[in-house]
Amino acid sequence: MFADLRQSISDWIFRASVPEASPVTLVQRRIFILPTRQGYTFAFTVMVLLVASINYALSLGFVLTFTLVSMAGVAMLHTWRNLAHLKLRPGRCDPVFAGDIGPSFRRTYTVMGDAVNLIYEFCGIIY
Repeated sequence: MFADLRQSISDWIFRASVPEASPVTLVQRRIFILPTRQGYTFAFTVMVLLVASINYALSLGFVLTFTLVSMAGVAMLHTWRNLAHLKLRPGRCDPVFAGDIGPSFRRTYTVMGDAVNLIYEFCGIIY
């Protein structure tokens, strides 16, 4: 039942009558900020905190609750503002490896690939 509902919502969100010309600009009606499992856990925790603050008349509980909710709202606003008017276009990317390399006692994080080597050459970085 939930799989059908999720599929119908996905079909509705990602509907397109014809392929769009590039670049595609993200406008207000194309940006969806949907909660994840961590978001639902955060909302549940804030609701429990709010109920406990109301039940025990905790002033600092109210401060913490409303601070957390306002920070979540500001984070969603900043996420939306960062994505608004972003232009996307198709392109080809060279493969790049990013991760830990070396034995367990001397592991270092590094990035390797032709594109990275080219950037290092442009910047004059010796590695």
